[in-house]
Amino acid sequence: MRNIIKFEYHMMKSYLLFFFLLMLIACQSEEDTEIVNNENGLSVNSALTQNLKRLTQNPTAFDNFIDNSSKISVDFPFEVTVNSTTNINLDNITDYQNLIDVLEATPIEDEIDLNFPASVSTVNYNSQTINSESELSQFLQSLNASDEVNCVEIVFPISLQFFDLSNTFIDTQTINNRAQLFNFLEDLSQNGFFYQLEYPIEADVEGTTQLINSNDEFNITFNGLSSNCFEPLLFNNVADDDPGGGDPVNLNAFITFVTDGDFIVSGLTSDGEEIFDFTDYVFRFEENNSIIADDDDVDQDFEVVGQWTASVEDNVIIFDLDFDDSDFGDMDDDWEVVSFDNGVTLSLIDTSSDGDTDELLLNKL
Repeated sequence: MRNIIKFEYHMMKSYLLFFFLLMLIACQSEEDTEIVNNENGLSVNSALTQNLKRLTQNPTAFDNFIDNSSKISVDFPFEVTVNSTTNINLDNITDYQNLIDVLEATPIEDEIDLNFPASVSTVNYNSQTINSESELSQFLQSLNASDEVNCVEIVFPISLQFFDLSNTFIDTQTINNRAQLFNFLEDLSQNGFFYQLEYPIEADVEGTTQLINSNDEFNITFNGLSSNCFEPLLFNNVADDDPGGGDPVNLNAFITFVTDGDFIVSGLTSDGEEIFDFTDYVFRFEENNSIIADDDDVDQDFEVVGQWTASVEDNVIIFDLDFDDSDFGDMDDDWEVVSFDNGVTLSLIDTSSDGDTDELLLNKL
């Protein structure tokens, strides 16, 4: 009998010890898994994320007058031939001015041929050696266009925290340069993380040092940039349409603007009424003059919905949107371009014969 009682006593001790260990493990697991109410969390679709990617991508648009593409930049050293007669070697950034001096000496739109082989870099800082014009054309088809922003230089290092989809804290990461930040943001679409910037962040904004203390302040900084921050071309290789010194409408700059990036409708007024039918759509204006659209920002399933053209009439750019489906009838018009010079917002109007004015605002993502 004593042996039975003794056995039961030891069994009870074992159960109590096992229960205690389970409670200890559960408590420890709860401590290790930190659930955060992440009100300042940013995702791949956040406006600030898109602006930061535009800011930190490898600059590829400044040399468009050489490679005719904002998807790449040409790496030093390289050689170009101007108008089939003049060879110019470029070994560093100061040599761009030598090339520009040659181009400015003629009033025509110069023919600039990149001599191969040449090394080019993409927006994500990867480099590729190209051996021919056809190889370059094929390579460009596999790339996304650039939509870079200049004039803001973040002072590195900066820190950020990232979380999984359930707002569980994962880790803190130190970012030491532009390339690291761009590629971290680029990877968000693959891993589904949210992240949070650690403020304050110091930045040089158009030559002035600023301390940025929140996501809202960062967005205000981007929205307040002057128009030249969105026009990074070193040189615009077009014929001089007005040798007398006037300021002709730059149709090429407009076409470059609308064909680089995705747009959403941020405002539409038709016959005096506000229209909200297209707030879920993302539009692209392809270089082949197709309009493609997607109404689901998860699948990114773009379909052709119409065609666009751009022309100049009476010194005004006309942006003609011709949609195949009557559902887009409120956007189907010959729009006059009011402005696009801040690099983000495209403002359009259409005035009917009875004096009514329709307005369309498109914002670049």
